[in-house]
Order: sequence, then structure tokens, then C-alpha cells
Amino acid sequence: MSVRIVSTGSFLGSNVVDNKKLFSKIHNFDKERALETLKKKGNDVQNLADDELFDLWVKQVCGVSQRVFFSEDQIEDKKGPTQLTEYMGYMAAKDALSYKNIDPKTIQHVIFCSYTPIQLMPNPACLCAHYLGIENASAFHMNTACSSFLDGMGIAYMMIKSGEYDRILVISADTMSINIDFNDITTAILFGDGACAAVLERNTEKKGIYSYYSTTNYNNEMLNMDYGKPIRMSGGPLVQRNAVNAMSHSLEKACEKAKISPDQIDYLIPHQANLRIVHRLADKLNIPYERTLQSVAYTGNVSGASIGIGLDHALKGKIETLKIPKGSLLGLTTVGGGYTYSGMVCKV
Repeated sequence: MSVRIVSTGSFLGSNVVDNKKLFSKIHNFDKERALETLKKKGNDVQNLADDELFDLWVKQVCGVSQRVFFSEDQIEDKKGPTQLTEYMGYMAAKDALSYKNIDPKTIQHVIFCSYTPIQLMPNPACLCAHYLGIENASAFHMNTACSSFLDGMGIAYMMIKSGEYDRILVISADTMSINIDFNDITTAILFGDGACAAVLERNTEKKGIYSYYSTTNYNNEMLNMDYGKPIRMSGGPLVQRNAVNAMSHSLEKACEKAKISPDQIDYLIPHQANLRIVHRLADKLNIPYERTLQSVAYTGNVSGASIGIGLDHALKGKIETLKIPKGSLLGLTTVGGGYTYSGMVCKV
């Protein structure tokens, strides 16, 4: 008996915030330092307006061109939750269920992954299960920061493998736009809002999830977030090195458990922290960029949901530069505050 990902879904709001639009919210842009950085990289910065300079600098620093911010005025489905994070998760779950015509009543368990839920009790998984029409299912909320969605799928995988469950819905959503300090430019340029979902089920075929690996390495200094306060990140270059090493380690361990080598992976699906990290990871694993997910350019870092949004878009042909054919072997890997890091090998 194996477990497969039978359907995926995602949700992004309508308020697309490109770098020039974001510039109006930033209060401490160091223009001189940006000019120096861009000139060193050979960019022509003459006659650029401040917002154009900011746009070019952000693209160079983290590879993000735009992100989406979600707000209450964008809530269109009045039959769903009214809380921002929970609503996005609900919409992504609706997308996953409808894509393969899955009856909500066949879902036996719901996992909602987030570190920015608006409501703590009832937990977001219970809330979404109610609005989705999922009956008599168990449900819980979990948080491993940006690793949450992959860890949620890993837990669902193990629950189904135990023989106790046949079909589980995993949802991941985060509203970062209300948890950003726009005076902290290191985080303000990175994050966006969004949600993803996946339905996992028992499978008699060979294809499916081959392995899952997860571990932690405690560090509260470089990346942290307290209740009611914005996310904080310090030591950027070291955080990036740690992220690359952690994701490389996780995928290598997942491959080891699957009894394959990383070079057998058809497509690399990493957490979309920033484009530099994605490229450095691909280089370290010797996987070409054209076989690597790079959706961070248009979504920003959507925390736990970033890997699921990108995967959903790639599987459905929404990314022109990355279309994943059926039967492909994927290497998923992620890292989050904690540090938490995880890897998974699966066929789709």
C-alpha cells in the first residue's frame, strides 16, 4: 500500500503588489547603498526614478518582482470563513477538491498549516472543515513555520500509511502582509499572502510518495516571531547559507530513505524563500534551473504555502517555464524558522 497526492489547489488574492507599488510603503530605503550594490553588478542606474531603482534592487537582492497582499475587501465567497488566513485556506481547499471532483464527505481528516491564523479556537482546520462541508472528520492546526505544508503532507502520509485513514486534506495558508514591519526592509521585500492545499489518499498503484524526512535545529536568534509582533530576521547571509544547507540535507536524506540519489530527481520543488537560495540549492544539488521551481518571482515568499502554490501552478501548466508531466519524480524540500527542515520524494 502506498500514498499519493491525488489533487492540489491554491489561492492568491487580487491585490498584486509589484516592487514599485511596494516602494510607497517602505520608509527606510538606503538609496546610496542600493546604487553601490547595483553598480558593482554592472547595472545601468543612470536616470532611474527612486521606485525604479528600488524595483531593480529588490530583483537583484531576492529575485521578487511582485507579491500578493490579501485583505477583507477581497473576500468574495460569502459562504466561507471571514478570517483572512482561514478564508485563503478554504479557497485553496475548494480548488483542490473541485479539481478532481472529490466529495468533501470522503475526507477523514483535515490538517491546517499556518503560523498566522486569525482565530485560535475553534482551530482553523475545524473552521475550514465546517465551511467545506466535511463531516465526521478529525482536524488539527499545526505550525512549523515555512516547513508547515510539507510537514503537514508528511504527517498525512504517515497517518494513511498506518492504515487508519484513506483520504486526508492538507491546507497551508499565511497572511504575512499584516505581520510585516515595513520599516524592516529585509523582510518587507520578501513576503506575500496566499494558500495551497493537497488531498492525499491510499493508493494501490506503485507511484506516490516514496519517502518523507524531517528534523530541527534550534535557533531563535536569526528568525523569530512573537504573538502580535512582526516577523524578524537577522544575519541575512548566514540565514541564506543555513537555508541552502538545510534543504540540501533534507532532500538528500529523503532520497536516501527512498533508495535513490538526488540526480534521479526529475524536478526540484524547493521552498520559495528567495531566488538566490533557490539557485544556490539547485547548484549544490546539480539540478538545472529549468527543472527547478522558481515561482518566488511572482508570489514572493508565501511561507509554508509557497511550495504548494508553485507545485499546483506547475502541475496545472500555469508556469510557462516549468510544466511537470505526469509520472515525474519530484524532490520537495523546505526550511522554516526554528530551524525546521523537511524533504519528500514523490511521483505525480
